[in-house]
Amino acid sequence: MYCRNCGHFLAEGAKFCGACGAQVGDFRLAPPKPQKQFPTGALVGVLLGLLGFVGALILLTGDDDELIYAGVALLVVSLILAVSGLVGFGKQIR
Repeated sequence: MYCRNCGHFLAEGAKFCGACGAQVGDFRLAPPKPQKQFPTGALVGVLLGLLGFVGALILLTGDDDELIYAGVALLVVSLILAVSGLVGFGKQIR
């Protein structure tokens, strides 16, 4: 049996819900359906990856060797962020 107020599973013979404290009636309800949430973490990963990619391209066009090395490092990090964001999108969409 499930609580009509919060959907928490109730033990047999319970008079009150252990999660929300609502009084239990003599009926059975199905648990609430989980709602799909927008994958904001994945979106942030993709956007930061794209922003880092643009920044890396700007650094790579310079003449200073240290800036080129920083651009390569930023490029690697941005690609990791973008790929992990895309993987997160794929997992959340299913």
